[in-house]
Amino acid sequence: MPKLLYIAPHPDDECDNGGGLLAMRVKEGYDVYVVYMTDGRLGSPKPEERGIGLARRRMKEAYEALKVLGIPANNAIFLNYPDGELRRFINDAVVRLKDILASIKPDEVVHPSVYEVHPDHWASAVITIRALRELGLRVKEYSYLNYEPTLSRLLKLKRLDVFIKFIKYKLSRKRILMINITQYRGIKHECMRKHESQYMYLSKDYINVYFNTNYERYFI
Repeated sequence: MPKLLYIAPHPDDECDNGGGLLAMRVKEGYDVYVVYMTDGRLGSPKPEERGIGLARRRMKEAYEALKVLGIPANNAIFLNYPDGELRRFINDAVVRLKDILASIKPDEVVHPSVYEVHPDHWASAVITIRALRELGLRVKEYSYLNYEPTLSRLLKLKRLDVFIKFIKYKLSRKRILMINITQYRGIKHECMRKHESQYMYLSKDYINVYFNTNYERYFI
């Protein structure tokens, strides 16, 4: 049985960024695993909702979302690094992820892009790439880009790292793979709805971009 390992910086990133592909792989007979890098404790625009209670809620929501995708609960791995601080734990996370990769021996690994603006997504990319390279593990890699380094984000955030990512992204030779997920759109959307603490705050534009589309974009 082929295996796929998906890296989610937060609980819900398995849905909006890769729900279609994951549902597809499950139907194709893959053994699918999801590694959640952070606990998601900061995942609310309201400060009073943030904290350990939200982290626990998001873990429960993740298990419900995985049911929708057809992924067994035992295939969920929570590393529980503090939300928003993953870059502080890169070395530790590389060691832990190497152990996971060596145990599962996946055929495919899906992870965030190194061009990500969101610090936890970027750190997840660095951790995954380092772990794979240090292990010498040969897998088919797909990367996804949630928080793209656009000019508008550059002007808004005014951060040097975003400027560097913006330039590198524009100059890079990107090989893009568009995967048709038409058959799995409903599953993908239902997966996200299980993350109630997050879905309630999604804008109509975000839902339209990630859930009212027949394709998911990956870099290979």
